[in-house]
Amino acid sequence: MNTFVFQFANGNVLFLGLLMTNIACVLQLRHHKRWLHSAMTIIAVVGAIFVFLSSTPLPLWVYVAWAFSFAMFIISANSSQKYICRLQPFAIGCLVIISTAMLAAELPYHMKPCLSFPRNKPLFVIGDSLSIALEKNVAPWPNILEKTSGLAVTNLAVGGNTVARALKEADIIYDMDASVLLEIGGNDLLDDINPAQFEVDLRNLLDRVCKPGRVVAMFELPLLPFHNRFGRLQRKYADSHGVILIPKKYMTSVFAYPDATIDGLHLSQVGHEKMASLLNDIIE
Repeated sequence: MNTFVFQFANGNVLFLGLLMTNIACVLQLRHHKRWLHSAMTIIAVVGAIFVFLSSTPLPLWVYVAWAFSFAMFIISANSSQKYICRLQPFAIGCLVIISTAMLAAELPYHMKPCLSFPRNKPLFVIGDSLSIALEKNVAPWPNILEKTSGLAVTNLAVGGNTVARALKEADIIYDMDASVLLEIGGNDLLDDINPAQFEVDLRNLLDRVCKPGRVVAMFELPLLPFHNRFGRLQRKYADSHGVILIPKKYMTSVFAYPDATIDGLHLSQVGHEKMASLLNDIIE
């Protein structure tokens, strides 16, 4: 995967965009040379584009407030009216405060999780084609995980699976004390399913798998630009159902690993081994 695309997929571009925008705004306030003023404006605008294309699942009102502050800065920095120019420090102050709040809200979703799967209880994997082998003589990562972690892993993944179709696999899990790992939702995102339908399907799936005594974890989806709502729904229902979210940077790091995919998306033997290694690292 291209390194630049990888930064969008793993969500890091939000931090880059906020950093670019805030530094450019502050420098523009302190220096009044025309060439520097123009350069900082361009950097700030590019940073703002990165922020919005990052598809970070923050509340919509946060983006609106940030955009309003940024627009107020751009207008005040480029206006010939003195009373409008005086608003520039206020606009920058608002932008810095909101940006800091955005960072504080998003950083926890980039921290290393801890999957507390009990070693003496079975682990069921509900997933799509990323959790199965598409080539001959390739061991999928759930099989490798079973051998390397000591967990009894049952792979219920089905190629082309969606959140709605995964309800069938959820009903197969009979053990009330089992652990469940969800690698699902990518096909919903790629098929551009209606977010309202995705919400219904995700809630139904989590209602099925989240039972008393179970440990449930779910991979966060790497998001396409302007698909923030899918991420917001994942975070919302993970929180309400007590599901451990695995940050999207982990899945995208597998895609970015050399020779990890056979077509840019589906995993090769190297990719399956990398995924299993990644999970072993975060299983408590």
